[in-house]
Amino acid sequence: IAISAVLLIIATTLIFNTNKLSLYSNRFIIKNMQLAGASWAHISKPFLQRSVYHGLISAVLAAVVLGSGLVFLHRSLPETRDILGSTQLFFVFFALSITGILINFTSTYYTVSRFLSMRTDDLY
Repeated sequence: IAISAVLLIIATTLIFNTNKLSLYSNRFIIKNMQLAGASWAHISKPFLQRSVYHGLISAVLAAVVLGSGLVFLHRSLPETRDILGSTQLFFVFFALSITGILINFTSTYYTVSRFLSMRTDDLY
């Protein structure tokens, strides 16, 4: 559990910094939309939708890698088949998907909100 917590913290930090760098290149677009009179929700919506989409893609990729590893493990050690049933495996994939989407969504929301609350002089 401790190793999982450390890896979760590392993954969250990497995802947050990646989203921050990605949105940094769009900071002037965000500020121009705000100066044109768009609401915060209208500005944030496309970025948050894209973050959910990226979270789904990452969850699918993680599930494929995890599933491939389990198939390889079951083929090399047949006695491990009794450890994880299909119900537990579904729960792991579901939790993986929800966690990936939530981490991506919250980091994007935080970063977009930060750029929206900045003054124009601070963008440079």
